[in-house]
Amino acid sequence: MILKKRSIVINQSISRPTKCWFKSEKKSSNIMKSLQFFMFTLLSSWSVSGLSSSLEKSTLIPSMPHPVAANAAVLLNTGNGKALFSFMGIKYDIDKKLSVSDSVWALNLNGSSNWQRHSSVPSKQDQKGRFATTATTIDNKAYLLGGYSTNRILLPSLTPNRINVSDFYSYDPIENSYQQLADMPVPVDDTVMLPYKNRYIYVVSGWHKEGAINLVQVFDTYKNEWFQASPLLNNGVFGHAGGIIDNRLLVCDGMQQTAQLAEASILKIEQGCWIGDIDVLDPTLIRWYKWVHPGEKGRFRMAAASDPETGKIWFVGGSEEIYDLEGLAVDKKQVQPSSEIWAYDATANSWQIFESPHASMDHKNLLLDDGKLLTIGGRDETGITGKILIHKRLSYKEPSPH
Repeated sequence: MILKKRSIVINQSISRPTKCWFKSEKKSSNIMKSLQFFMFTLLSSWSVSGLSSSLEKSTLIPSMPHPVAANAAVLLNTGNGKALFSFMGIKYDIDKKLSVSDSVWALNLNGSSNWQRHSSVPSKQDQKGRFATTATTIDNKAYLLGGYSTNRILLPSLTPNRINVSDFYSYDPIENSYQQLADMPVPVDDTVMLPYKNRYIYVVSGWHKEGAINLVQVFDTYKNEWFQASPLLNNGVFGHAGGIIDNRLLVCDGMQQTAQLAEASILKIEQGCWIGDIDVLDPTLIRWYKWVHPGEKGRFRMAAASDPETGKIWFVGGSEEIYDLEGLAVDKKQVQPSSEIWAYDATANSWQIFESPHASMDHKNLLLDDGKLLTIGGRDETGITGKILIHKRLSYKEPSPH
């Protein structure tokens, strides 16, 4: 199979913000964007071949016992080697009705072919399951935050649940146990959690009650307490994706609420990336600025992961259309997921665009394992899936374009 790759190389000074004109690769019109000054060159397309046959078809990793989407996923060490974990999400019951799962499943990557059921995530709510919960890891513990909490979904809607879950937990895979942590001050769902210095967790934007907010809330794992950091410089998004390399945050896209004159506000997918440089001496200070977007449209619920070894942040899949809990667009047609992979190089300040052999969306996490990008569950072209998909990334030895 031949994979097409496009590379966008951006050279810029980041000492002061300004405005520039950005010309899209496939659009003839110039689009004004508020960016720091940069110059970019669009390189010629080139091909990458040699994907293994395992990526052409289904992977060798066993599928989950039950298809699930909008689930939190992490890679942890259980004491018996590495294991994939899937927490909660949205699923179909035996009667083919949508419901929210409270199940936690794990698969050891030591050759095991069986997923094992683990203890469910606790909750202070009457409803025990959640979907669109966000997860990250520090010191081999998973941190689980937010999520929509309605167990039985009778009327799928484009409008998110207005009930926010404020309780916050860590999960220890060795003990198979949870610890309740300090409640989030302003609870959000469908957010992004990014670990910093193996101590702090930055929670960027998300859905709160009536709409998205632009707050950046930070959890200190040493002190079990929250504090506020510099907010995102937009109106807030949810279902966005992001990563962190050193002290640099990057968040892209998601969905936002747009006010209408004399009418109810509407939801639309945001096309936009923001870089935030955390002050190395003060974790409450973040210098945010708009960054060039690698695609022609924004995406909702992409999967994203940070790779400190290569200094890259990877974005996989997502949807270019708004969809309801059934995966249907406003016209009631099945929304199709994207197969694009975006890679941001924090050292070169550049984007690279690849094509995955799998199209998928409705993710909350992207996992990195032995040079492979993994997604667990989500939605493919047929709907909610339990597949473990491998989205092959560039070899570490492959030279950067120049």
